Amino acid sequence: MSARNLVSYASLLGFVQQHPAEAAEFLLGCLPEKRDDLASVIFHANQQAKNPAIDATVEGAPYYNNSRDVPVRSGPGDSHRPGSSSGARKSVHDFQTSRTRLPPSPTRTTSSHSRSTTSKEGRENIVILATDEQGDVQEYAARMRTAQIEYSVIGEHMFQDGRICEDHVIAITEQRLAVPIRNSPGASKDVVVSSAAKLTWVRPRSSASHSTTFYLVPSENVDIDVLLGCHDSGEEFLGSIPSPPQRPRGFSFIEPTMNASAKQAPQPSFHRSSQLPGSSLDEKPDAIIQAMLNLQRERVLDEGETTLPQHSPASTRHKSAQCLSHNEQTNSRTPTVVPKTHEPRTDKIRLTCKLGSLSFQCWLYLDAPGEAFCENVQNEFKKRKLQFDRPNSTILFKNNKEAPDIDAYYLSLDEDALEADWGETIDWLRTNKRNVSPHIYGTIQIDDG
Repeated sequence: MSARNLVSYASLLGFVQQHPAEAAEFLLGCLPEKRDDLASVIFHANQQAKNPAIDATVEGAPYYNNSRDVPVRSGPGDSHRPGSSSGARKSVHDFQTSRTRLPPSPTRTTSSHSRSTTSKEGRENIVILATDEQGDVQEYAARMRTAQIEYSVIGEHMFQDGRICEDHVIAITEQRLAVPIRNSPGASKDVVVSSAAKLTWVRPRSSASHSTTFYLVPSENVDIDVLLGCHDSGEEFLGSIPSPPQRPRGFSFIEPTMNASAKQAPQPSFHRSSQLPGSSLDEKPDAIIQAMLNLQRERVLDEGETTLPQHSPASTRHKSAQCLSHNEQTNSRTPTVVPKTHEPRTDKIRLTCKLGSLSFQCWLYLDAPGEAFCENVQNEFKKRKLQFDRPNSTILFKNNKEAPDIDAYYLSLDEDALEADWGETIDWLRTNKRNVSPHIYGTIQIDDG
């Protein structure tokens, strides 16, 4: 009788219960290539322990991962970083042979994406699950949005200052990837990348995990932690395919090929919130441009402006016809602008903040700019003779101080991030504030700079 037949489920369960440490060492030693799967299983087990109803619809079903392959362009022999020996640091993943299958990002709905995690601009909070240097699964908070780029990228800062372990990063053959240009909507530039990481991530309060290959780009080239490309988001890539640029020797780049399938109707977007209100992917270019103009006018009106520059729809269509080779004429009229008047607002909420073992209270004025709130926080630091490291400071807002951090609303105090996210933060605070003081609880986290 073979040893396999001697091991029953009951005896194996008894061994795990009586010798948990030995069982954990055995799993990590025998299944090094399955650490991502183990991380997902452990995370979902912990989530189910917190909320037993989370997997009630699939009770008894086996856990599995099933998504499309993500094309990874790595050259032969690039299993770890240049200059590192195979014995000193081994890559956690083999990007050429390991293709974990996981579902693409699910359709956004009000039930799966609350206002606390997804903004009007498509930004959302995610949690990256990754093992540390000791092999323990850790959770790392990050901000993500979808982008009109082919492949997903992640800022190098996510692997610096004691954040995600660099063992997840491997060297790849240098290649160029397009990334959006900061503060220039619709524009992109080529960035040379030479490393990638395959990471597992989840959305807060979601039972679905995702495994994605991210290419590392310098942090100054992105305005957020993670950009999810079309290959991973399920959205149609609308950008044109440029002519192959001349590249130095050693570049290995798989050029996309156009075939008959490209003429088929585009698949529906997996991220409906990234589309303009009232538009769809199969609308005419003129309709999309008109929707953008309408949206800009609405935003200006919401900010209290009484005058707007008038644009001629005819000239707009003419420009779009030149840029997009579209000659179809459409009839439209310039929308009538109705000025809005806003009553002066003095809304404010009482905020109780924790910093380690210290705590303080301050007012947060909902009609004031984000810089005013940041100055209040800085003054509290000065009163206690503490150094205020603004670029590396993040506040976690909660309406229940006992709520876990994963359910909190994350706001970075970095100057650019604060300016970009302040509007959606105010919306969240108005919706989630308590009726009694303190109206909101906050926890300040400072990353090691």
